[in-house]
Amino acid sequence: MNTDKLLVFFIASNLAAVSGGSAAALTATNNGIYVVVACPWSNARNSSNRSIPYDQTFLWCPYSNVGYCEIYYSNPNYAFRMKMFGPDGKETAKTALGQQYGSRFDHAVDESDKASKGSGSINAQGRYDPEDGDRIPGRFLPSPKDMFQMDQNGLYRLEIEFQLNGPHKDTNQGGLELLRFPPLEIAVEKPLTAPFFVFSATNQGVYISIIGTKSNGLTGFDDGLQWRVFCESQYSMLHSLDLPSGFKMNLTGPDGKEVPKIGPGKTIGVNFEAVKTMEKLPPGAIASELNFTSGIGDIVGANPLQRIEDCFAMDKPGIYTLELQIQLFRNKYSAAGEPGPEELLRFPPMTIKLNRP
Repeated sequence: MNTDKLLVFFIASNLAAVSGGSAAALTATNNGIYVVVACPWSNARNSSNRSIPYDQTFLWCPYSNVGYCEIYYSNPNYAFRMKMFGPDGKETAKTALGQQYGSRFDHAVDESDKASKGSGSINAQGRYDPEDGDRIPGRFLPSPKDMFQMDQNGLYRLEIEFQLNGPHKDTNQGGLELLRFPPLEIAVEKPLTAPFFVFSATNQGVYISIIGTKSNGLTGFDDGLQWRVFCESQYSMLHSLDLPSGFKMNLTGPDGKEVPKIGPGKTIGVNFEAVKTMEKLPPGAIASELNFTSGIGDIVGANPLQRIEDCFAMDKPGIYTLELQIQLFRNKYSAAGEPGPEELLRFPPMTIKLNRP
């Protein structure tokens, strides 16, 4: 992946707050500065394993043992590095979003000009008190499930490394220096009741997440699937298409035979192969804008798909295999703000297992 083209992820620039009652983990101290990571929506403080939920965004905030100071952070390529290990102890693969975090972590000093792009600042004032009822400002990080392909249920171990720019150790010299903190370990739990989700391959910096409501790695025959688009590139415009033009679905039964389509299933994908350009869409096709002015920082909401049971004649119990393919258009804006030509992005089929009791 060409890191020069990676988006500066501005979710980290949004302010949030974490209450004193939430679970928190603290890094070691470097030059009197340390970082607290917490999940304000977690009940981990009262949990036996003190884990954070796999589907929750969490927060980081610097604190100081040496009084008030301003801390600066670079874009995610340089400022954060993350690894995750699954319940089986093996390293968990990253999503396209997760691959951006820390991709230039070891080059932050050598490429300080690039590392400074998209930088922000946050105040470190006083010591962290876990019993303090006051609200504490912090910066968002995306949820573990958006950064890692968490296919298994159970407890995961997340490692986060921070490197921030803080006060120089030599107070006479002044200025800033790079402060790197040892990896911070956080327990992340994906419960047995966790919803189903799967990610597509990445195509020109764009990828898709499919979300279901069922658990244990299977979606249900009566599940209402949803889809959500992510785009790495800043100033990109995507156009999603309606079900007949933008989606294609086929279902294979437990016996390995193709399942007949019914109702709306007969219309999904009928124009899929006919789509070539935005200027000549099939008659009646509908295109909807998905604007990513801040790239991956723009989290576009999920959109519903038809219920599987309404689209296929699933009259036998067992495990079915759904093959789902999606296509959409993408264009990038020039430096002058002019939109470029639309490009058709057709993603490889995603395979999803369904359970019909």
